[in-house]
Amino acid sequence: MSKAEQEAYDAETARRAAAAAKAKSEVASEAPVKPSLDECGDAPERSGWDGLPIGLKSAYRAYARENYGDPDSIEIVSCIEVSRTAAPKCWMTMCKVRGKNAFGAKILNVKIFGKSARGWKIYGD
Repeated sequence: MSKAEQEAYDAETARRAAAAAKAKSEVASEAPVKPSLDECGDAPERSGWDGLPIGLKSAYRAYARENYGDPDSIEIVSCIEVSRTAAPKCWMTMCKVRGKNAFGAKILNVKIFGKSARGWKIYGD
């Protein structure tokens, strides 16, 4: 590599490093925006009957009727505590869900659920 090529390479490397540092500082300086209650709604309450967040079971059953072969076999076993996150998910929980697969065997999966003012949504299916 000639001296002129080396200088051009060094200048380009320095320019890219400066651009990356600038982009990183701009991202770091942006404060996270906390979603409003209009977007998220109130925190989901737990059912006194089974301990699941209210509305989660009926939302998942409706989803299962459209997407699974045997929706009547689906049961939500347990969920972790609901936590606050950023919009559009707002309130998140993970649940163990048991149901029959295509061969009729019972399997246990973990599903992620998010809730906003518009209702529950299933993520990662």
